[in-house]
Amino acid sequence: MGGVERERRENEEEKSLGGRVVESEFLFSIWSGVWGGYKVDDQSGCIILEMSLLNCRITYMMINLYNYQNVGFVYDPDGELGKTVFPKGVNTKNKIIVRVEDIREEFINKSREDLLILFWAELMSISSVLEGTAITDMDTDIVAVFFSGDGNPLAYFYQGKYRFWED
Repeated sequence: MGGVERERRENEEEKSLGGRVVESEFLFSIWSGVWGGYKVDDQSGCIILEMSLLNCRITYMMINLYNYQNVGFVYDPDGELGKTVFPKGVNTKNKIIVRVEDIREEFINKSREDLLILFWAELMSISSVLEGTAITDMDTDIVAVFFSGDGNPLAYFYQGKYRFWED
């Protein structure tokens, strides 16, 4: 396909997406590798990202078939969702929120040191699934929260550090 033909096709695709192009470097950098640099608008980009995150969740469960936790991934474009989930001062704008619920009761009756090791291992497993698809740097692109099986928050990951909920 010639350069002129590709440019014409890109222009048509841009118009079909509403003509509004994402200026956000975050969304564009995520999708430039996946979609060959095609531009997407905010709504389409978020929908595509959510579909990709769902695919990552399925991949995580398939890789960890017999020992996966209940995980969920959601992109928070404006930071509003994070305000309802995380302690004050945690900024989730343009980040992927990872929710881990201990359905296997691995977090019960563990020392704080053991919990940190478990949280680290779980997030490493999760980030390996997300890495090629939705994140470029785990410390800046992911905010995670770890819940006990009964829904109580135990700890969270923010800006490269693991913190216990009560700290």
